[in-house]
Amino acid sequence: MFTGIQVLSPRIFDYIPRNRFSHSTVDVYPKAIEAGELVLAHVSDGDWFEVSTLERYLEASLAFLHNQGRNIVCGPDTVIEDSVGVVDSVIWSRARIERGATLKYTVVGDGVTVLAGSNIQHAVVVRRDIVTKVERGEIVGDNLIVPLAIGGRE
Repeated sequence: MFTGIQVLSPRIFDYIPRNRFSHSTVDVYPKAIEAGELVLAHVSDGDWFEVSTLERYLEASLAFLHNQGRNIVCGPDTVIEDSVGVVDSVIWSRARIERGATLKYTVVGDGVTVLAGSNIQHAVVVRRDIVTKVERGEIVGDNLIVPLAIGGRE
């Protein structure tokens, strides 16, 4: 897999095909190398997670948590009321999880209130007021709940 951070010279633009999709590893770097450009890489044996989707963000977060023997993380000023069931979830700052709510394989965004008795699984929950265009998901009260394809649905 080719992932990581790239530090590039502006000269690289000379090798990017115009007006069409291209892959750096197929269409760009080979041409630059053929032209005598220096292309280097650092290969690491450390953990690396690609987090370009909501699903991948949650999977990476859970991998780090599970390596620490944990299954949830909460940001500062988050309140979790009594009788709440939270498993394999990431809860950002200033969230409130009200009494009797259940969360599993879920990301709860900054400042979200999960209402009492809610059962949210395999989803990301954000405040509706920060979303300008709803592309998928369901609006529930003040929240947008976006389903995820993750976690071996039960």
